[in-house]
Amino acid sequence: MLIALYGGLAVFILAARGINTASGLLMLCFVIAIAGVTLGARTIIPAALGAITLLIGLQAATATNLLEPDTSSLALPSGFGDISGYAILLGAFALITWLSGKKMEESLFKAQRAEKALEKEKSLLAVRLEERTRALKESQIEETRQLYRFAELGQLSTLLLHELANNLTVLTLDIEDLEQRHKRSKTITRAKESIGYLETMVDNVRHQIQSGDNPSVFDLHALIQETVSGLKPKADAADVQVMFEPLPHEVTSHGDPTRLAQVLTVLITNAIDAYAGMHTKERNVIIATRSTAKSNIVSVSDQGIGISAKERKQLFEPFKTTKANGMGIGLFVAHKMIESHFHGSLTLAKTTKQTTFLITLPTENPSHESS
Repeated sequence: MLIALYGGLAVFILAARGINTASGLLMLCFVIAIAGVTLGARTIIPAALGAITLLIGLQAATATNLLEPDTSSLALPSGFGDISGYAILLGAFALITWLSGKKMEESLFKAQRAEKALEKEKSLLAVRLEERTRALKESQIEETRQLYRFAELGQLSTLLLHELANNLTVLTLDIEDLEQRHKRSKTITRAKESIGYLETMVDNVRHQIQSGDNPSVFDLHALIQETVSGLKPKADAADVQVMFEPLPHEVTSHGDPTRLAQVLTVLITNAIDAYAGMHTKERNVIIATRSTAKSNIVSVSDQGIGISAKERKQLFEPFKTTKANGMGIGLFVAHKMIESHFHGSLTLAKTTKQTTFLITLPTENPSHESS
């Protein structure tokens, strides 16, 4: 609308009074300036070419007597009335220029603000990157420390295994001597059962260390029964009853039975220890199995002291324990063993009414799946 208004005024003035009329030429300048401000810089050159073309057309029409402009006003002396007219025109031109400058300043301000925001984001990114790098380094240092501790623990376990085997041999001879003197003693019988279980575990672990993985298909129910029988003396001493009712059909699993027995021993032992210091009549550890098309699930439940929300978050982390004399590696090793060897999972059920650990073992051969 502004372009049409000032363009129409310019054509009227120049056609009526000649192309040398200053006010008409100034109107054409307004048209060019307004086009640049409102429509963008790309319209300035076309607007200027249009104004030149208009002047050429008006001059051609005047030369051929198609137009007869009144040029008498050009010979008149200037006056204050002319100043008023020019003041209005210059004021309009100043307004247009101000609008243009204001728009440029706003664009510059937005650009500066965007640059400052970018610099701030860059600084924050550098700080976050530094914090992340520091946290990663600390995590790597902590993992390295844990590896060293596990290496030391492995060396110590090898020595302890050797000493334990030697002392079990001596203890077995002493028990046999006591049995000859005190026949039919229940205490001696339980001691022999415990020693027999320990000897079996030592032999299995020694064989496992020497031969590595020994995967095979084994009876899951029989393995659980054997593990429960071996832990019966510990359960009796803690006045805890470990109950297991197998499914009516046979359940087989694939892997190293010794490793799974070690995992079950950790879970059942922890369940028995969960009743320490509690005065309750029902002190039971319930073991159950469930089979699906793709997996066998073993659950170990107790209603002991329970596990707090904070302890649940770091339950399977190494060297984290709630026991006074615990080392904090039992659940960590059991968790890693189920994942790496059996390609299964060891999880803690979300229920808080009782503590239930779930061992999920795939029914298919893990090595066959990986191949």
